[in-house]
Amino acid sequence: MSTFQFTVDEAFNRQHNEFVRDSRRLQVSAGVLGGILVVAAVLIFIFAGHDGAFVLFAIVLGLFGLFSLVMVQVIPRMVGSGQSLYDRYELAPAMVARVNPHDVEIMALVNTSVNTDDEPRWALSARTVARIPGTVREVGERIPSVAVTATRSVQHKDRWDEINPMPIGWATKNQNVVRDAEAAIAPQQWKMLADNLDRIDDVMGAKRNLLPL
Repeated sequence: MSTFQFTVDEAFNRQHNEFVRDSRRLQVSAGVLGGILVVAAVLIFIFAGHDGAFVLFAIVLGLFGLFSLVMVQVIPRMVGSGQSLYDRYELAPAMVARVNPHDVEIMALVNTSVNTDDEPRWALSARTVARIPGTVREVGERIPSVAVTATRSVQHKDRWDEINPMPIGWATKNQNVVRDAEAAIAPQQWKMLADNLDRIDDVMGAKRNLLPL
């Protein structure tokens, strides 16, 4: 697999990309938690007097609160821009594996090898998404995506333990770009994914929704 180069529509991406929405929710949660902890620390410090244990507790709460507030600024930098995200990760085939009343479950074929020059270690990854513009809500619908790698263990540094599909269709309204991404994925990979599409329950039940093949 390789990366797929295209121009991300940043405004469109912010509106539709559920990874971006998740990071914004995390920012809000960090801000709220930080504010609560700082206020609690101040109140304890004011009303507890000079009791050593309470003062120490207030200091600890305050430090955790300040850390949470700092994370509000750090999270967007860690995530990066939409363009940097799509440029960074490899192209991967994904399909609608199950249609629910209010969302769909998509499954992707991903390579868990950290070193992309190594022999591919294929796995199935799944994610529930609310909507992908330009996508038909039916099983088997092709969704070219990038494979967002997240974590790897100390015991297995040579392979990823968490990978999530991020649809190209979240980042551009140009369906020609989406079709080009679909065509850039090898037919054998689409077939391998289609042959395993009925394993959605196994993938959703696997640790971090990642099932090695």
